[in-house]
Amino acid sequence: MGSGTTADRVFNNTYIYTINIGNNVKYIPGYAFSGCSYIMSITIPSLVCGIGVQAFSGCSSLDTVYLYPTVPPSVGSNSFSSSVDHFNVYCDAYSAYYNSTQWITYRSRLLSYFYPTIEVTISASNPIHGTAITVMQNGSYISCDSTCIVSATGNYGYHFDHWSNGSMENPDTLHLIGDSTIVAYFAPNHYSVVGLSGNPGQGYVLGSDTVNYLDTVVLTAMANHGYMFNHWSDGSYENPHSVVANGNRTITAYFVPAQFTLSVISSDVNMGTVSGGGNFNYQSTITIHAIANTGYHFTRWNDGDINSNRTITLTQDTAFIAYFAPNQYAVCGVPNYPDRGYVLGNDTVDYLDTVLLTAMANHGYMFDHWSDGAYENPHSVVANGNRTITAYFVPAQFTLSVISSDLNMGTVSGGGNYDYQSYRTIRAIANTGYHFTHWNDGDVNNNRTITLTQDTTFTAYFAPNQYTLTLQSADESLGIVTGGGEYAYHDTVTISATATAPHYHFERWSDNYTENPRQYVITGNTSLTAYFALDVHTVVVQVDNLAHGTVSGGGNYAYGSAATITAETPFSGWVFSHWSDGATYNPYTFAVLQDTVMTAYFVREGSQNGVDSVDTMSAKIYVNNGQIVVEGAEGNPVYLYDVVGRLLATRRETMQEVLLDVPASGVYLVKIGDAPARRIVVRR
Repeated sequence: MGSGTTADRVFNNTYIYTINIGNNVKYIPGYAFSGCSYIMSITIPSLVCGIGVQAFSGCSSLDTVYLYPTVPPSVGSNSFSSSVDHFNVYCDAYSAYYNSTQWITYRSRLLSYFYPTIEVTISASNPIHGTAITVMQNGSYISCDSTCIVSATGNYGYHFDHWSNGSMENPDTLHLIGDSTIVAYFAPNHYSVVGLSGNPGQGYVLGSDTVNYLDTVVLTAMANHGYMFNHWSDGSYENPHSVVANGNRTITAYFVPAQFTLSVISSDVNMGTVSGGGNFNYQSTITIHAIANTGYHFTRWNDGDINSNRTITLTQDTAFIAYFAPNQYAVCGVPNYPDRGYVLGNDTVDYLDTVLLTAMANHGYMFDHWSDGAYENPHSVVANGNRTITAYFVPAQFTLSVISSDLNMGTVSGGGNYDYQSYRTIRAIANTGYHFTHWNDGDVNNNRTITLTQDTTFTAYFAPNQYTLTLQSADESLGIVTGGGEYAYHDTVTISATATAPHYHFERWSDNYTENPRQYVITGNTSLTAYFALDVHTVVVQVDNLAHGTVSGGGNYAYGSAATITAETPFSGWVFSHWSDGATYNPYTFAVLQDTVMTAYFVREGSQNGVDSVDTMSAKIYVNNGQIVVEGAEGNPVYLYDVVGRLLATRRETMQEVLLDVPASGVYLVKIGDAPARRIVVRR
């Protein structure tokens, strides 16, 4: 309790064990602590001047009361419990309490049980700073007008400074005449906080100081150029660093080389690369490299140094730029053979520049390809190194045209496309029946060798061979031939054979062909003979009725030859009567002068006398002075045929004698009426 008074009944009947009444309290009201049965002792501060009614009544465990007031305070009825055994007072106040009327109730306990002593209170001004003790006589109680020894011990970081009575002795002997309170005062120790550099060449420390215990010293690590603060020896990394002075302390600042950036740059990454850049410690020795790409070379660094690999000592952030330049390369074009052509455009240029090479062919040659496989011309060549490009020239291809003037007459060979100055043999091959005459340039050699220097055309000329066609008659008295002579090969000639003798005709040629006239193709020297033969006539023998009989003897017969026809044995009941020309002979032989149809007539047996004779006409035919004379025609028509059956003349006269003119000697046929023709030869 720290106020000047306490309220009535404020702690009445509470379960408190200890009471600490403040030094400023002057009055303890009635019933303030009544019924607090657990309180065993109380101290009444020196300023208390009154204690109320039953303030401590019912405190059944209370046995000791310490009274610090030197003037006895007023007390009410039953202020203290009967359980109190001792009322301890300062020795110099004893007589005042003993003689006080208000304390008569408690006098017996002052008198009976109290020995005059004083109490000494020893304390520290701040328990954190230290402790104070006393060496008491007779236990905890010291008699008045006695001495005691007090001592103070400072806690860590503090030291005894003085006592509250002004003494600076420690330990100190005190002379006591009453209760005393002695306070020990302490002061903080002074400690040095020293900052050191782990390496003076790398840096130093500011802020070292000597200060009171637990004061703070701020140390600042200052790095020299090229270094930087890293940490303190106490594990701290902060800078500045607040250090508590809890003792003499030495704090070391550790420095490390500063990290500087070394930038290594290529002026053109297409030309070259660099290496060696990065973050490095101060004064590190680093090798940087400039590496030229293929086709380029290093020229210099930005500081003028020309060594592509160089070692530098790093003292600050630094940038090095490597400069590169393209290599110079020669691109040279050459011909495979100097006499075939040449190349334009040779040059020395920067790496990857383009050189335009042009292959120029000499006459008679042509560009074919480059040695790098290209075929274009001009040719763009990339200068990716010293290069020699060969232009390959080949002989120009010229066309040799070999032509036949007439493929029917002959063929040629040797034409085509050939290299310049090639030796070529050309040939003219005459077909059968023809012969080579000359080439268009006048050369007459059908096989010849030429040197080709340009497109050239050769035409071969041919001519047909001349052949003799010899024609003859196998018997010139019978016929003649026409169409023979000199002809060119494969000419088509009309040949003919003409029978000149009467009743003869062309039969065949000696090669067994029978066409006449005939188209004959000349294929060589040829001799043909025309064969003639008598005319052939057909004799047809028939019966008037197949049921009457049969006949035989029909067929083909040469003109003037004798034909014998027969009416065969008749069928039963029939007999031969006559032939259609009236003749009744059987067999019947007659001269065949023309195609003839002879019919055999049969009659019933016994009826022959009823048939008039058809052979009643008789005629005489003969030659007189180159004319044919017919006597006895009796008005019937007279027909004159040549040997091939062509009708030459017709006479119908009533005169006894008929004269027939013929064109030439030969065989003729004379027919009177329906009678069979008769053959007659006229010779002039």
